Amino acid sequence: MRKKLEPVFRFFQRLAKTMKNACHSGLLRRAGASVSGAKARICRFFMGLWKNLNSARRAGLFRQLAATVCGRKEVALLFLRERILDRDSALRSALLKQGAALFLMVLVTVGSVETVMASTHLATVTCDGAASRVEMTSPETDQILLKAGVQTGPDDLISRSDDPDHAGDVLITVKTARKVNVEADGTDKTVTAHYGDTVGDVLDQAGVSLDSDDLVTPAESKPVEDGTGIQVTRMVRVTVAVDGAKVSATVKEGSVSDAVRQAGVSLGSEDTLNVSPDETVNQGMEIDVSRVTYKEETETREVPFQKITQKDSSLAAGKTKIKTAGKNGSAQVVLRRKLVDGKVAETQTVSTSVVTKPVDQVTLVGTKKTAVRAVGSNGTLTDKSGKTIKYKKVLTGKCSCYTGGGWTSTGAKAAFGRVAVNPNLIPYGTKLYIASPDGKLVYGYAVASDTGGAAMRGIIIADLYYDSYSQCMKIGTRTMNVYVL
Repeated sequence: MRKKLEPVFRFFQRLAKTMKNACHSGLLRRAGASVSGAKARICRFFMGLWKNLNSARRAGLFRQLAATVCGRKEVALLFLRERILDRDSALRSALLKQGAALFLMVLVTVGSVETVMASTHLATVTCDGAASRVEMTSPETDQILLKAGVQTGPDDLISRSDDPDHAGDVLITVKTARKVNVEADGTDKTVTAHYGDTVGDVLDQAGVSLDSDDLVTPAESKPVEDGTGIQVTRMVRVTVAVDGAKVSATVKEGSVSDAVRQAGVSLGSEDTLNVSPDETVNQGMEIDVSRVTYKEETETREVPFQKITQKDSSLAAGKTKIKTAGKNGSAQVVLRRKLVDGKVAETQTVSTSVVTKPVDQVTLVGTKKTAVRAVGSNGTLTDKSGKTIKYKKVLTGKCSCYTGGGWTSTGAKAAFGRVAVNPNLIPYGTKLYIASPDGKLVYGYAVASDTGGAAMRGIIIADLYYDSYSQCMKIGTRTMNVYVL
């Protein structure tokens, strides 16, 4: 039994030493007098005592003490007797007195300690997930946090509740604030988040809604820290028509040209789009890509000849004659063709090389004056006797008169009805019918029999022979129709 109670004895030795010091300083009397009115001072006094008591309680000594005092008083008396048996009888009475006084002091101390323990509570402070327990020397939250070594800012979240497992104890939770930057839809926004908030929580707080295809960096489930940057990239679905096929793709928001590249379609330097490459892509946009290529070809082309006219005074006015026949040349032409999706859209001439020069066509135009003003053909007329006759052609121009007899160029005797002409225009022997255009003057039937000087010079069509000078003077020179029968 003695060995079993040896730890208890050592505890009482330490307790007695502490109580002795307390008695010398007068604290025990003041504590007993003011327990009900000044518990705070008693608490400070018993703080050192409390540490020893806690050590004893963890070691199980307190339970042994309680059992010994409350349930087994005889053991304590036996312990005291055994300590005294070996002493002189003269000391027995003094030891008993000291033992009784010590026992009394223990009872008072235990009651006071239990009172202090009953009036002291603990606070569990959890800051950003890390928990600590501190004794409550003040009911104020800021004092408890200060004692726990937790510094808070104006944006931190602080919550307080009673500990459901320990009456009088409290639970304090601190979630520190952290600044998070959100970049979405072309704007930057700074949001105040707290410990435990995820990227998704911050986006909800910033009022940013997400579609199923949108890309978020970091991931929505990742907790945020102070200074975390969140970037939201909008994704859109587009259709790209290229090379005879359609490609559907989900791409990041941005320009049309970027969307085409994200769809896996490479663009050549000359390729074109149905929308501006710098235009912002939108949901459901259809983009057409036109492949543009160039091809050079060489072909032989005909070079047409030029037509040139020259005046010729030896040729009757109104007459033309080809002096030099025209002939086309040839040239080699290098062409650059623009092909859009394989079809020619534009052709440009790069160079031209003449292989064979063309020969110009030279046409002579007569300037020689002639008496003939108009020419008609294939018609009919009615002679002065009312007979209808056919003619091959009719010449309209000046006619003059002559007389005097003699012989004609054809060897016939000069007579009425035999007229002088230009045989190049009207061959000898040609049968004629001559009358004025209005029909008032009729010379009648005639034959080209002689050569007229004025006719050869183109002044007149024919020189009409009359039997008398007076007839010639009467008619003179006038416009006549000469019908070639």
